[in-house]
Amino acid sequence: MRTYEAMDSVLIRATTLPESVEFPCWPDLAGSDVVGWREWLRRVWGISGFADAVTVASPVLAAQVRRQIATRPPAGDDEVRVRRLVETLARYLLRWAGRATPFGLFAGVAPVEVGGRAVARVGGRHQPVFRPDGECVDRQVRRIEQRLETLRTVEVRTNSLGFARGGSWIVHASLD
Repeated sequence: MRTYEAMDSVLIRATTLPESVEFPCWPDLAGSDVVGWREWLRRVWGISGFADAVTVASPVLAAQVRRQIATRPPAGDDEVRVRRLVETLARYLLRWAGRATPFGLFAGVAPVEVGGRAVARVGGRHQPVFRPDGECVDRQVRRIEQRLETLRTVEVRTNSLGFARGGSWIVHASLD
């Protein structure tokens, strides 16, 4: 049985919210100001980086927002639907502003160097890095294994760091 093992590395997580962002005034959801709510959606959607982050996190939500902020509102959209959309986007904004959970493009992680004095440098040269999960890798491998012409060109390497778990052979991906 493996127990917890300390590592000699540290990561920090931080929000990607730009310092200069000013949120528009929160909408009054007590009434039924659908026109005002759509204007709030339009202003929030225009915040630098927000639309991209929401689109990565929830393409369906992003499509709903784009429909609402179109020049003409979709026929049949009711007050309840627009209110829910505003509430959902407000939750995303609050998460982005105050909870640095690495979720899509809302926050990220960076390595930390441990030293004798605390110093933090935050810059603007951040780059999103996408790493496929196990299911994505498995789908790609299965697709490649079905194509003989591709399979003949694949370089095969051994890795002695793998181990058996159940009926599978587990090999951790390199993070180089």
